[in-house]
Amino acid sequence: MQKNWIGKSEGAQFKLKVNDSDISFEVFTTRPDTLFGMTFAVISPEHELMGNILEISDNKKQIKEYIEKAKSKSEFERMSISKEKTGVDTQLKVINPMTNEEVPLWIADYVLINYGTGAIMAVPAHDQRDYDFAKKYNIEIRQVIMNKESQKDVDMEAYVEEGVLINSGEFNELNSHTEASLKVIQHLEKNKIGEKKTTFRLGDSFNNPRFSPVKSKVVWKYRGQIVPQNKYMQLDLHVKNITKKDGEIIISADANLWREDLRIYEISDIVLGISES
Repeated sequence: MQKNWIGKSEGAQFKLKVNDSDISFEVFTTRPDTLFGMTFAVISPEHELMGNILEISDNKKQIKEYIEKAKSKSEFERMSISKEKTGVDTQLKVINPMTNEEVPLWIADYVLINYGTGAIMAVPAHDQRDYDFAKKYNIEIRQVIMNKESQKDVDMEAYVEEGVLINSGEFNELNSHTEASLKVIQHLEKNKIGEKKTTFRLGDSFNNPRFSPVKSKVVWKYRGQIVPQNKYMQLDLHVKNITKKDGEIIISADANLWREDLRIYEISDIVLGISES
């Protein structure tokens, strides 16, 4: 069975509240151990709360202009690591749930509405994209993980390797990634701030001969009709149920379907059958 088709991400999901308002939105992270390093948050230009944000922001004109510019870019262009990051400050603040600090809320097109929740907690010290963005817009970069042997700082680039937590209150000295993430998730759940979350993602690896066994086949069905495959097709799945019957894995999910023309087709209740024949 082809395991590489399904990308499984484990982490935490929690709400960020916009200060002095009743607006809040969900973010998902695979790195809850870095939460103390969240110095800003970012939402996609297509986020469903954009109208609410425009109502209370003092930066309406610049936000509207930025949203229009973002529409002219393809999803792949926006995802490119080499592209210069752009964004606009909403001049609003959200609350870091671990520190209760106010941090700025930005809109940036490197955050895609089809990935995760369409919003992120930004930890520039430990994510290179966030780092580049923070450097450009002079946003605080707070290191919360360090390797005690190398003592590597974040003066030149994000630190993405393992280490122990620093600047993280009661979580200091915990091992990053696994141990610290578990403890932070337990804290989020205990205080009813957030919860442990597992997400699934199906990429285009089933069309890649390096991964796909010759005897495997994939059948996509939408409302009983087979969805035609395409060389440059990709699915983002929001899995609702996974079952196995007679050697076949059936995934019931809502999804976004990417085609080679870069358009996105929203699909609900898709059934993906993976079998060997």
